[in-house]
Amino acid sequence: MNLFFQANDYEVWKVITNDPFIPKKGVDGKIVNKEEDEWDEEDLKKIQLNCKAIEFQFLSYWSKKLQ
Repeated sequence: MNLFFQANDYEVWKVITNDPFIPKKGVDGKIVNKEEDEWDEEDLKKIQLNCKAIEFQFLSYWSKKLQ
């Protein structure tokens, strides 16, 4: 299954093997999550990769379940 993820989108594979991306910012010397209205284009692209990773994992799970 690893090859399926890697072949379809290697960036998605990196999300699966690492933790999902969570947009963060610094406030008063602390790192906190950004609010959705604070996300920039780069944050949105990474969030989209998170969603693709979840979708691929569901597809993988259901394809095995239906066999």
